[in-house]
Amino acid sequence: MFRDVLTHRILSAAAREAKERPTPFYLFDPDELARQARAWRRAAQAVLPADIFYPYKCNRAAPVADLLAREGLGAEVTSSADFDDAAARGLTGKRIVIQGPAKSTALIDAGLAAGVLLVADGREDLLAILDRGRAISALPRYLLRLAPCSASPEQSAFGLPARELVALADEVSRRKMPRPEGLAFHLGTGIASAAPYLTALREAAAIASELAALGIPIFRLDLGGGFAARSESRLVERGRPRSTRKDPTRILPALAKRARSLLGARLQLLFEPGRALVSASLHLVTRVIRIRKRSSQTTIYVDASRLSHAFFVARGRHRVASIPRRRGPSRDVALAGPLGAGLDLFTPATRLAPLAPGDLVVVGSVGAYNWNAASSWAGPVPPIATTSEAGREIG
Repeated sequence: MFRDVLTHRILSAAAREAKERPTPFYLFDPDELARQARAWRRAAQAVLPADIFYPYKCNRAAPVADLLAREGLGAEVTSSADFDDAAARGLTGKRIVIQGPAKSTALIDAGLAAGVLLVADGREDLLAILDRGRAISALPRYLLRLAPCSASPEQSAFGLPARELVALADEVSRRKMPRPEGLAFHLGTGIASAAPYLTALREAAAIASELAALGIPIFRLDLGGGFAARSESRLVERGRPRSTRKDPTRILPALAKRARSLLGARLQLLFEPGRALVSASLHLVTRVIRIRKRSSQTTIYVDASRLSHAFFVARGRHRVASIPRRRGPSRDVALAGPLGAGLDLFTPATRLAPLAPGDLVVVGSVGAYNWNAASSWAGPVPPIATTSEAGREIG
């Protein structure tokens, strides 16, 4: 069932915080984030050996990353700064995975020294890892990244096609270079079905068979992230979701069962959920500046900017609510930021109760990517407020 993230508790907290600080701001719900983290950890514990690594590129805000580290999740990092942040939270060794097609020398060296798992994105990336391993006398632990046929088009530039991956593994074997511990793939983002993962698992199993013939057994498989956030599912009539991801306690066992039937019963599985973890834990609170009425459409202008503060908000996939809820019939209105550009349109049609300048509007589920990408184009980057109490009644 679709879970409405803009509950009375969240809207009450938004109204309370808006009395204490200027808008716009991000409202962080640590209880929701903890709930998601524990669900993913329970799912992983049910299919051991398996582990969860949170990708810092999704949202590296300190309250978010701190909480996930406390909940026992590892970190997936792509930069030296993120590696240092993860290490400062006590995540070292097996608790960090390093990804990215062009890792810096400093990042590779730090990862090698800490004994973390690196994902080699291609031949050049692998040679850089192996060269640095020789230079600092460290044995690399790494996976080879596959570019599966079921990956989304925007992922096609990353990883290796099956034939190239097998050829690279053959070169590793012939030259007696350190061997990979397994394979990795990443399919995209917002994936609401297990079908692409099952297709990628079949492709990975075929490659694993060829690698085994080269004397390279596969011990680990990183399935990446891409799992959809239920709170961002596209809505159809009456607010019902057209498609939603399954709960991790259902989807991970299904993927684990299939992966081990194809690649071996002792296979260790790594998952890197980002959007599914953090999306519903941050909401954007903004205030109505102006209302423009035309014969065919009413546009609500707010002081938050989609372009600057919510660039990854997908139009039509996020719940929107207003405070206070005024009497009168709800109607479809356009919701836009102040920049006067098409990209600053949150949505061309969202159903809201009557509004007046000064009212609050809350855009739900903006936790994935938006805080990291926030800019000062439309003004200062919004701060983060925390829902620490149940909140009072909304006026």
